[in-house]
Amino acid sequence: MADPGLGLRFQVTIDGQDLGNWQKCDGLGVEYEIKDYNEGGQNGFVHRLPGRAKFQTVKLVRPVDATSIEVAGWLASVQLRLTRHTAHISVLGPDGRPVRFEVHKEVLNSATSVETMRAFYAIGATRVKLLDGLLALALLAGIAVPTGHQAMKWFVKRRLKRAQAGQVRAEAAERRDER
Repeated sequence: MADPGLGLRFQVTIDGQDLGNWQKCDGLGVEYEIKDYNEGGQNGFVHRLPGRAKFQTVKLVRPVDATSIEVAGWLASVQLRLTRHTAHISVLGPDGRPVRFEVHKEVLNSATSVETMRAFYAIGATRVKLLDGLLALALLAGIAVPTGHQAMKWFVKRRLKRAQAGQVRAEAAERRDER
């Protein structure tokens, strides 16, 4: 049996196009700027909150083989247009099947995992249900506030016009009574 450490390789797919297996993958990492928050009532410690995420550059290495022409063609096509791509990098075991790693639920609900979901958020696509509720609340407020403002504006204008019309009628009646 082959040594599992030597048999691992990485399967790369970018925007649905399979770019084959790669021998080495470096730079799969993210760093967070840590922001200190001094809470007014807590003098015993300082909250340390994750800030912006800085992703490292991913570097892939592979030997030249029969599928290298496909990779070279893909590289030539993307050099002409600068767009973001969706990439999937899977770790393959010695048998060629994807290797799965267990992740604890607490990690997926942590503040740092919320920060990494910033660009990939879709309603219902996360275990953090609070995000779904906050997004729905923000959408409702975003619609309700301008709508309420316009309704109040219309209502106040209508009341002012009625009050002015009533005042004009009262003045006209007063002038008629004076004659």
